[in-house]
Amino acid sequence: IVMTELNRMGCRRIKELDFADCMAVRLTKSQLKEVMGLDCVKTIEKDYDYQFLSCNAYNPNCATHWEDCCKVNRKKKIKLAVVDTDVPYTLVADSVWFADKGNVSEDGHGTLMTAIVLARLFDYKNFVAEPYVYSAVVANDTGIVKTSSLMEALDWAICNEINVVSMSFGGYHRSALLEEMIDRAASYGIIMVAAAGNDGVLEPIMYPAAYANVLSVGAKKGSFIAAYSNGGESADCYASGEQKAIDSCDYG
Repeated sequence: IVMTELNRMGCRRIKELDFADCMAVRLTKSQLKEVMGLDCVKTIEKDYDYQFLSCNAYNPNCATHWEDCCKVNRKKKIKLAVVDTDVPYTLVADSVWFADKGNVSEDGHGTLMTAIVLARLFDYKNFVAEPYVYSAVVANDTGIVKTSSLMEALDWAICNEINVVSMSFGGYHRSALLEEMIDRAASYGIIMVAAAGNDGVLEPIMYPAAYANVLSVGAKKGSFIAAYSNGGESADCYASGEQKAIDSCDYG
């Protein structure tokens, strides 16, 4: 019924999210008013934007080092999805796309986050784990993640039995539709980790980190909470905000 009405209005459909019984559409103000009057529509939300918290380029000279790491660690197997921008195929088991394919860069945020994951898990001394790292591309190099793209990525994670989802982006808009999707992913045992934010200790933790079923990660500088880390002491856990080891490739 909803699709029939939208077609009648001439609305432009962007994505159909059948797994969540919803769709993303582009509406004029008059169309929005008309949709709000439909009894068959339960929820109407803006397709919110979430912003990546940094855009530091990775060091391309480290790529070979990370690839070599993938060949030596043979301990605990996990499936981890880096929900981010594009990542070189040599660093991941597979890539899936949920963002518009525009100006794509493999030298950006997603590759940096993957590098941090690999450097931590492929620890030469401790052999922490043997991860199957997947790249779930939800944004191009503009660094903007749409709610609808993130929902698609989480549905993919459920269908593909992903163990851990990493999300290094945030915003201050709470989405009921996204929260339902996150709760559904949590019910399948998926551990979701997200950055608390980089706007300061007086600012609330950003979404999606602020949702109950997401592990919020704040930043520390040395043994102290970093002044730029959202939420201060209210984050669930903390990690170093320094990236010197990544920059120097000094992992072993």
